[in-house]
Amino acid sequence: MGNGVQAAEASLRLGKLEADSAKTRIDAITTFGKGLKALGTPSNALGLELAVQLGIQKAQAELSAKKWADAETTLRQLVGWSSKTQDAYSTAWAYSALAQAMLKLKKRDDAIEALKEGRPFAKKSKDDELLKSFDANLVK
Repeated sequence: MGNGVQAAEASLRLGKLEADSAKTRIDAITTFGKGLKALGTPSNALGLELAVQLGIQKAQAELSAKKWADAETTLRQLVGWSSKTQDAYSTAWAYSALAQAMLKLKKRDDAIEALKEGRPFAKKSKDDELLKSFDANLVK
């Protein structure tokens, strides 16, 4: 295991601790970002899985902090990583969260596009509630 992977794993653990505390919640975004930077471009299954975990955590923290543009960037990266891992649920989640960020940024057409692109992953995930959520949001 390389130093980048070790640093990324440490950032994931620390970031989760920071995210659980109201005093350090905003610091978690920076910590997850440092983990992604240390990881670099994921080139193997372990690196991709770690990037997905860091990306989910960072995106959740950005959405909670209402940092919509930052969340958009993170979620677009997350879609790429999670689709390479064949993780349909995480990919669908990323598209759904991306649609949420797009709506907050007043990019309705982009939000609809994210939902359309994510729906096949929601279906593939076999999570009925997730699929219902996509379908309900596409009707609105």
